[in-house]
Amino acid sequence: MFPILFALKLDIQRLLQNSIVIKHLLPLVLLFVTFLTSCKEPGLSGLLDVFYKREKVLYLTTMGPVSPEKVKDAARVIEKFYGFRVKNIGGNKLPEEAYCSGRKRYVALRVLDHLKGMDPGDLFHYNYKVLALTEKDIETEDGNVHWGVMGLAFLGGDEGIVSGFRMKARFRKVVLHEVGHMLGVDHCSFEVTACFMNDAKGKGTIVDRTKFYLCDGCRDNMSF
Repeated sequence: MFPILFALKLDIQRLLQNSIVIKHLLPLVLLFVTFLTSCKEPGLSGLLDVFYKREKVLYLTTMGPVSPEKVKDAARVIEKFYGFRVKNIGGNKLPEEAYCSGRKRYVALRVLDHLKGMDPGDLFHYNYKVLALTEKDIETEDGNVHWGVMGLAFLGGDEGIVSGFRMKARFRKVVLHEVGHMLGVDHCSFEVTACFMNDAKGKGTIVDRTKFYLCDGCRDNMSF
């Protein structure tokens, strides 16, 4: 990213070198560019999309052993359904600080916090999100209440995780569900049983009733 940023600064310098008044603003302009290219806030990210026509990409990473076939399957279903490119960036370790020895599970929220620290360094070229796949058990929590989940992502968030520990055939639906959250789609409120954005409420049978289908109401809420 640094060579591109340096080149951009040189372009700005050449553009402004004939204006004495604006030249005094050059340090502030360069500072703004540096800040812009190191930030993924929605508004600033949108500016980068306009100026650089960035491609939308989802980075796929594994945490712990995950079969190559499952990784390829996840990439295929995301690309086919959502239409943007998926790039496999290889494996990473689950963070030790996310492990709960008492319940022998990883706290999904802590894993998402860990993923925020990942920087593929392609902000100029890609508007990206990161999805982690794991076969380890993960959990979420509400105060002192903890329960196992198949995946976790926040609305419009840039990070998500899917665990294959509690599912087999449901894997692809859960992948699409968590990516849907990352694209700003909440749990389906339109009473469409087939929509894969329905809240599973910890029950695999609810996932089983859904199809590879995103209802019109949920689709209207999607953004990247």
